[in-house]
Amino acid sequence: LNKGEVPTPIRIDALLYIALSKQQLGQNDEQELGEAYELNPYNKATVVYMTMSLLERIKRTKAFEDKTVLVHQIEKLLDQHDSLFPRYDPWLIKVKQFLG
Repeated sequence: LNKGEVPTPIRIDALLYIALSKQQLGQNDEQELGEAYELNPYNKATVVYMTMSLLERIKRTKAFEDKTVLVHQIEKLLDQHDSLFPRYDPWLIKVKQFLG
Protein backbone atom coordinates (compact mmCIF):
# COMPACT_ATOMS: atom_id res chain seq x y z
CA LEU A 1 0.00 0.00 0.00
CA ASN A 2 1.88 3.03 -1.25
CA LYS A 3 1.40 5.95 1.08
CA GLY A 4 0.85 8.62 -1.57
CA GLU A 5 -1.66 6.71 -3.65
CA VAL A 6 -4.18 5.53 -1.05
CA PRO A 7 -6.06 7.77 1.40
CA THR A 8 -5.14 7.14 5.03
CA PRO A 9 -8.58 5.84 6.17
CA ILE A 10 -8.56 3.25 3.38
CA ARG A 11 -4.97 2.24 4.21
CA ILE A 12 -5.95 1.78 7.85
CA ASP A 13 -8.96 -0.36 6.93
CA ALA A 14 -6.85 -2.48 4.57
CA LEU A 15 -4.19 -3.01 7.22
CA LEU A 16 -6.85 -4.00 9.76
CA TYR A 17 -8.36 -6.53 7.32
CA ILE A 18 -4.92 -7.98 6.64
CA ALA A 19 -4.27 -8.19 10.39
CA LEU A 20 -7.61 -9.92 10.93
CA SER A 21 -6.86 -12.43 8.17
CA LYS A 22 -3.43 -13.15 9.61
CA GLN A 23 -4.86 -13.59 13.10
CA GLN A 24 -7.46 -16.05 11.78
CA LEU A 25 -4.67 -18.01 10.08
CA GLY A 26 -2.69 -18.09 13.32
CA GLN A 27 -0.05 -15.72 11.96
CA ASN A 28 1.49 -12.68 13.62
CA ASP A 29 -0.57 -9.54 12.98
CA GLU A 30 1.54 -7.08 14.97
CA GLN A 31 3.18 -5.40 11.97
CA GLU A 32 -0.11 -4.47 10.30
CA LEU A 33 -1.68 -3.33 13.56
CA GLY A 34 1.39 -1.26 14.35
CA GLU A 35 1.30 0.39 10.93
CA ALA A 36 -2.41 1.16 11.26
CA TYR A 37 -1.81 2.62 14.72
CA GLU A 38 1.05 4.79 13.44
CA LEU A 39 -1.18 6.18 10.70
CA ASN A 40 -3.79 7.28 13.24
CA PRO A 41 -3.42 6.31 16.91
CA TYR A 42 -6.89 7.73 17.61
CA ASN A 43 -8.76 5.50 15.19
CA LYS A 44 -11.29 3.60 17.30
CA ALA A 45 -11.33 0.58 14.97
CA THR A 46 -7.55 0.25 15.26
CA VAL A 47 -7.70 0.36 19.06
CA VAL A 48 -10.46 -2.27 19.05
CA TYR A 49 -8.55 -4.55 16.66
CA MET A 50 -5.36 -4.17 18.69
CA THR A 51 -7.24 -5.02 21.88
CA MET A 52 -8.88 -8.05 20.33
CA SER A 53 -5.53 -9.24 18.99
CA LEU A 54 -3.99 -8.96 22.44
CA LEU A 55 -6.97 -10.82 23.94
CA GLU A 56 -6.45 -13.59 21.39
CA ARG A 57 -2.78 -13.77 22.38
CA ILE A 58 -3.83 -14.11 26.03
CA LYS A 59 -6.03 -17.03 25.03
CA ARG A 60 -3.11 -18.78 23.27
CA THR A 61 -0.47 -17.99 25.92
CA LYS A 62 0.27 -20.56 28.57
CA ALA A 63 2.69 -18.71 30.86
CA PHE A 64 1.02 -16.62 33.58
CA GLU A 65 3.73 -13.95 33.42
CA ASP A 66 3.20 -13.50 29.68
CA LYS A 67 -0.55 -13.19 30.19
CA THR A 68 0.02 -10.55 32.84
CA VAL A 69 2.16 -8.51 30.45
CA LEU A 70 -0.54 -8.72 27.77
CA VAL A 71 -3.24 -7.66 30.24
CA HIS A 72 -1.16 -4.62 31.20
CA GLN A 73 -0.70 -3.77 27.52
CA ILE A 74 -4.46 -3.84 27.00
CA GLU A 75 -5.12 -1.77 30.09
CA LYS A 76 -2.57 0.83 29.00
CA LEU A 77 -3.96 0.96 25.46
CA LEU A 78 -7.52 1.41 26.68
CA ASP A 79 -6.53 3.98 29.30
CA GLN A 80 -4.71 6.02 26.64
CA HIS A 81 -7.73 5.92 24.35
CA ASP A 82 -10.58 6.09 26.82
CA SER A 83 -11.93 9.21 25.09
CA LEU A 84 -12.71 7.19 21.94
CA PHE A 85 -15.45 5.22 23.68
CA PRO A 86 -18.77 6.33 25.12
CA ARG A 87 -18.91 6.12 28.89
CA TYR A 88 -21.08 2.99 28.91
CA ASP A 89 -19.76 1.32 25.77
CA PRO A 90 -20.88 -2.34 26.01
CA TRP A 91 -17.77 -3.68 24.25
CA LEU A 92 -15.43 -1.75 26.55
CA ILE A 93 -17.35 -2.85 29.64
CA LYS A 94 -17.05 -6.52 28.57
CA VAL A 95 -13.32 -6.21 27.92
CA LYS A 96 -12.73 -4.58 31.29
CA GLN A 97 -14.82 -7.25 33.03
CA PHE A 98 -12.79 -9.94 31.27
CA LEU A 99 -9.55 -8.36 32.41
CA GLY A 100 -10.88 -8.23 35.95
